[in-house]
Amino acid sequence: MHPLYGNQKATKTVSNSVSRLLNIFLDSELIKEGDFLSPRNADKIYVRVPKPESEYIRPINYISIAELAEAMLCIAGKSFGIRQDDLYIKTAREFGFNRTGGNIIQAFQEAYTYLKNRQQVKEVDGDKVILI
Repeated sequence: MHPLYGNQKATKTVSNSVSRLLNIFLDSELIKEGDFLSPRNADKIYVRVPKPESEYIRPINYISIAELAEAMLCIAGKSFGIRQDDLYIKTAREFGFNRTGGNIIQAFQEAYTYLKNRQQVKEVDGDKVILI
């Protein structure tokens, strides 16, 4: 859209125009959660991890909190109680991250809080995460 306005990148004007159009025409079809759009009638969130031979790894800010939370649910569901920090590390590896820096940890904390608020996980024995 930005080339239509004569810009090299998406400016606030372009961003506002796109948001306005989405609200007018696609409000009944899409849900906006933070910076992410998803189909309104989607029953399940699909986790997209990089293919083993792929060199492209999505930056953490390109992955929604709901997708991170779904990945954590899958990992916790295959564990017999996993420590929260191990859950973060395992989730990071699944998305192709070799390190867990500040932005990655913050995103995982938000995803974990999202799961706790929805009562999908709980902690037992002080530090083990299990599904509810």
